Amino acid sequence: WAVAAEPTIIDVTSYGANGADKADDADAFQNAFDRAKTEDGIEVHIPAGTYYLSKRLSVYSNTRIIATGATMILNGSVVNESGSILVGRHLDDYGVMCQNNSSCKHGGYTQAHDIYIDGGIWDRNDINGKTNSSVISVHHGKNITLKNLTVKNGTSHLINLSGDDGVVVDNVTFTDSRECTNYDLPEFWA
Repeated sequence: WAVAAEPTIIDVTSYGANGADKADDADAFQNAFDRAKTEDGIEVHIPAGTYYLSKRLSVYSNTRIIATGATMILNGSVVNESGSILVGRHLDDYGVMCQNNSSCKHGGYTQAHDIYIDGGIWDRNDINGKTNSSVISVHHGKNITLKNLTVKNGTSHLINLSGDDGVVVDNVTFTDSRECTNYDLPEFWA
């Protein structure tokens, strides 16, 4: 991890997340992850428990996520452009989030970098195969580490790491992958 030796340590429960109820914790998680936009390095702790998420989360460069004993479950009815629970994002030269599309001018391995995720069960919860979804996605980044986690119930790629440099995947379990069933529907190709 190539950022500050003493990262700012953040706990998602400080932002209102509660691993003991079924309330939506997405905003609490995102508010914690957003600290990386303005700080040199953050370490986000997700205590043991089950957290329910109503939308995709963006994780930025220079972020460590420690989720030992935690389960993150995405609402299975959520559909968004990537379908993922967690997507590596980066900021443009003006501090605005690039959308990883043709308007982004950052090439090579210059997008999301120095992202470290240790632990947790990351459950896309797409048990019916209705979205073409990964669980975790990071594109054109550098120094990405995924350790001691389980990714499950996604369609398409459970983890989608494309065009990345310096990737470590260690002790990651892939389970309950589903086939996307929308490919045969006319609206999928519209």
